[in-house]
Amino acid sequence: MSRSRMIAALAVVAAGALTSPALAQPGQLDPRFGKKGVAVLPVSAALALKTLQQPDGKLLVDAPADTNSAKIVRLLPNGAVDTSFGTQGVVTLTVPNNVFSLQGDMQLQPDGAIVVLGVVNVPVHRGPLHHGVVARFLANGTLDSSFGTNGVVQLTALGGAQTDSPRVLLLQPNGQILIADDFSSDQTSPLQVTRLNGDGSVDAGFGDAGIATIPGGTDGAPEALALQNDGKVLAIESTPTLASATRLLRDGTIDTDTTPGTVIASTAAQAQISVVPPLAVQSDDSYITERATGPQLQQFQLQRSTLTNSRDHSFKSPVIKYGPGIVNLSQDYANLVQADGSILAVGRFFRAPNEYFGMARVLANGALDASFGKNGEVLTAFPGNNALATAVGLQADGNIVVAGTSDGKLAVARYLGQ
Repeated sequence: MSRSRMIAALAVVAAGALTSPALAQPGQLDPRFGKKGVAVLPVSAALALKTLQQPDGKLLVDAPADTNSAKIVRLLPNGAVDTSFGTQGVVTLTVPNNVFSLQGDMQLQPDGAIVVLGVVNVPVHRGPLHHGVVARFLANGTLDSSFGTNGVVQLTALGGAQTDSPRVLLLQPNGQILIADDFSSDQTSPLQVTRLNGDGSVDAGFGDAGIATIPGGTDGAPEALALQNDGKVLAIESTPTLASATRLLRDGTIDTDTTPGTVIASTAAQAQISVVPPLAVQSDDSYITERATGPQLQQFQLQRSTLTNSRDHSFKSPVIKYGPGIVNLSQDYANLVQADGSILAVGRFFRAPNEYFGMARVLANGALDASFGKNGEVLTAFPGNNALATAVGLQADGNIVVAGTSDGKLAVARYLGQ
């Protein structure tokens, strides 16, 4: 090889090394995804509720366009819409003679099947009744006819009530499905957790005929569920002023032991764009909540509580602003705990008149992760500068997927996680 060719070859290798994601800082956009790490997709979306990765590497985003249906979008690993899924990349769940009022949680089975939770309104002369539904889709997006009735389970009848309002679901390793629900018309009944078998039938051996009741709840269904490695279930309720956790034994009865267990899987209702703060659960049963703070409550803090529902003051709880300045608005809409106990918080950074994706990573002890982004925080602009992040998920390789909206379209960004 001539000297000039050798120099040219070395230059190519050096350039590749400089741009390799493996050498980039955690929190940087992944240039292999979308356009320089971000994608605005030709799919209308009101918000994104959850993002998960299927076993084949494809990404699912739970992203309703409006209140009339439940909608799931599938993306290829490079961020493009997977048009082989459903109708041009979108699967829509509708229930005849019902109008969707809320699209809820989404979880994946090991085989890639998709379990979706929603609430529909049934029109009646005295006003609509809320009914919870659970549907299961095969990995290719078709309804699973072996689940419930034609792929759908109506939850209301299980509680012997006229109405119910489920919020979150969690899959157990044996295929059973836990659902945080509220079988009341005014959301003042005790908190309840329902368990279904893998075929959608109720598990009569759990709680009372399939429903475990947690006394003392005042704000509807729990917002988070977590599962310990011994099969115990942690149910967490959060309101604007307090959060509380209750642990259930495997049969659905209350566990009075407050010794921390080891959580092997957790879920939280993502995108709680309301007065209810987002939640996440760490591996030792500690749970993370968010509280607004700072000038005019324009920033937020993450706080950690123990299974005894006491605040853990060893958790550093820094003020998170997502960006510079004190007159900007930073909000937290979804949290996720990584395998090492660190916490991702995503939401909105607003500096009038522009909105950005905001993300922060906090170490297990509560301190901002200085190795992530800029001093633990990341801001991402989208075309039009009108973006809102409402869901966060992890890929098998540790990279981070954040989903939300930009000018009414589904917006997704992928960041390097290591």
